[in-house]
Amino acid sequence: MIDFAQATQTERVSHALSTLIGAAQAAQREQQGRRDYLGASLLGEECLRRLRYEYEGAPADPGREPSPEILRVFQRGHDAEARMAGYLRAAGFDLRTEKPDGGQWGFYAAKDPETGKARIQGHADGIIRGWSPTYEAQWAPDGWTWADGLEFPMLWENKGLKHRSFQDLKNKGLKGSKPLYYAQINLYMAYLDIPRALFTAEDQDTCEIWADVLTLDIEAAQTASDRGVTVITAPSVDTLPRLGKDKDAWQCRFCSFQDRCWAGEAPKNPPKGPALPAWMK
Repeated sequence: MIDFAQATQTERVSHALSTLIGAAQAAQREQQGRRDYLGASLLGEECLRRLRYEYEGAPADPGREPSPEILRVFQRGHDAEARMAGYLRAAGFDLRTEKPDGGQWGFYAAKDPETGKARIQGHADGIIRGWSPTYEAQWAPDGWTWADGLEFPMLWENKGLKHRSFQDLKNKGLKGSKPLYYAQINLYMAYLDIPRALFTAEDQDTCEIWADVLTLDIEAAQTASDRGVTVITAPSVDTLPRLGKDKDAWQCRFCSFQDRCWAGEAPKNPPKGPALPAWMK
């Protein structure tokens, strides 16, 4: 007997549409293929094994693949970037999110000697070339000089965050709250030779904006770069140490490669990567 109750019909439609959209997302993700390089956005990650799995394009453990909802969260982050770019331009910032040839601002390092392919890459959200205080006289309080001391060009990086994560960022600052982002931005600054950056974030629940001006932390950039060199030059993932003490350690609990990583024995004295230059371009 068919149940024509509106609530039941709505549930069926929602489930069917969500399933169709999820399948389309999975197909698009499959068509895009995996990255064949180690991205700067990952190099703040402490676990060398996880980085190596990412670099090799290893599939996630069964049941640990990103859900359609997670993929949409990632896409929402890209949408937030486009909105923030519009806000900054409206406020008078000369923001360039693409190079004149249409490509992304980025760096390409650690080239494979055989293929010439850069094995470490990073693509920044944009470059700010200047600022014209178009609206300052209309609303700024007396003595407001925040942007008067800015030096250009500046790197620009933006993130859209959930409310709890956004509040943590406000309380601890970028370095204390988001070490992955901190390492990523410093890598961009170092490789692109732009010693200043404007980092912006938007609370995706309240639309509150948080911003900070960063200067290059060369030690953080060097550490992240060296980590990347160690990962791509290791003989195999099995020669790299695990971060957690056991499979259920908090560092491993939510890793996409938890089962794969803990299937074998970890090396007692893992070798270090060869002493290659950190800034291989």
